[in-house]
Amino acid sequence: SNEWLADWIGINEEKEQRRSPYLRKEFSLKKKIRKAIVYASALGLYELRINGHRVGDYYFTPGWTSYKKRVQYQTYDVTNMVIEGNNTLGTILGLGWFRGYLGWEGKRDIYDNNFGFILQMHCYYEDGTEEIIKTDETWKYSFGGIIESEIYHGEVYDANLEPYGWDKIGYDDSRWKYAIKLDYTKETLIAQENIPAKKMEEIKPIKLITTPKSEKVIDFGQNMVGFVRFRVKGEKGQKVVLRHAEVLDKDGNFYIDNLRKAKQRIEYTLRGDSEEIFEPHFTYQGFRYVNI
Repeated sequence: SNEWLADWIGINEEKEQRRSPYLRKEFSLKKKIRKAIVYASALGLYELRINGHRVGDYYFTPGWTSYKKRVQYQTYDVTNMVIEGNNTLGTILGLGWFRGYLGWEGKRDIYDNNFGFILQMHCYYEDGTEEIIKTDETWKYSFGGIIESEIYHGEVYDANLEPYGWDKIGYDDSRWKYAIKLDYTKETLIAQENIPAKKMEEIKPIKLITTPKSEKVIDFGQNMVGFVRFRVKGEKGQKVVLRHAEVLDKDGNFYIDNLRKAKQRIEYTLRGDSEEIFEPHFTYQGFRYVNI
């Protein structure tokens, strides 16, 4: 933990505490870069971005551990993502297991009731010098399209609220707020131990069913754990709602009673300007059938 010069940072919000915050930091690298390594973790979930691109192919980082005892951090080689001159680091935070609904009683905020994010980037220059970029109170945050995102309940996203370009250089963040420093311990931070979640396979649907109740249901042909990525074209403000189920009932209708209280629902509100492609950020489903 004494190697962590970075601070845990979070957001200072009373009312927006369930929405996913977007954090950003612009920085400049003055010389020719030999190597750049990022160490990052979160209390909640994080998706890391540099100069408009997603960093790495891990999902649901930092993973689920007993957070009071250990919080994993991930290490990324980002040498080919940064450039000499101006760069932008960005992250989106999710509730995950740390703050989301968990267990049969429907409790939430089991570990704490604020988000935390920590990042340290070591830049090694060709001339042998090193520079460190880290999380502190100069980072800024705002909110975007992710209105809610829960592992059990799914994600509600409005494309009209997304701050396009927020993770790139030159974005106007003058109305964003400054992050706050949190006094979470760094003693519990450990290097990644488990195998990270990744996209293992892409499955195409096998048929579209109209059920006896006249519902449109996509059959993916097998039960799986994952999420649906979809393309849609429509009017601004129109909604796509997906519900996920593992089985149909004996009459062939969509059946979700076995999910207990889990909603397993994706709700997407269209921007309406052209074809839109969406996949959820901080949730996944167990399913074979999807009701549209």
